[in-house]
Amino acid sequence: SFPVTTFPTSLSVPVRGPGRFSARTLKVEAVTWSVLEGPPGGSVSADGVYQAPPTAGIYHVVATSPSGRSVSTVRVIPVPPDILQVNLDKASGPVGAVVNVSWETLRADTLHLQMRDATGATLDDQDVTGRPSSTVTVKQGTTRMVLVAVSDSGQFEKGADFSLWGVTSVVINPATVTMATGGSKSFGAIVQGVADTPKTVTW
Repeated sequence: SFPVTTFPTSLSVPVRGPGRFSARTLKVEAVTWSVLEGPPGGSVSADGVYQAPPTAGIYHVVATSPSGRSVSTVRVIPVPPDILQVNLDKASGPVGAVVNVSWETLRADTLHLQMRDATGATLDDQDVTGRPSSTVTVKQGTTRMVLVAVSDSGQFEKGADFSLWGVTSVVINPATVTMATGGSKSFGAIVQGVADTPKTVTW
């Protein structure tokens, strides 16, 4: 039998993910934990809880007692970043409108908030790394707000649609009228527009 035995002997965890190890000794004695590769290989607490580094690879967790030591292998697996949600405080508006965008992400090293048009072209790009929200000023052609999350393990993006206000047609009713000189007539107007485009008219 070995003076110290660690469990499990091998473990797979995602980048930045946790893992737990335990140790059994033949004699009653204290065990100290360490990572063979030092900080680049992650960290381990005094009670054997391992925290993986942001870089995938093979690392080793060591349990040491006065009588000996035992080494377990950790395989740190790359996992791309994730975006749980992207929220807009308004889903439509005119050019020049200020929109507050908020989000929730996982495992992202850098974040960019982009405003895009219908072709996917980027109209505006903000570096929002480390922030939970930002504001954008709507430009002509805007159809979508997209958050792009990047890490060493990959890239992920998620967006929310935005509708630009715009009048598509104005119909006057009645369209034609015959009136006597000095007469009066009331007219109405029906405005068709995109999303919540205001339907008021000026005569």
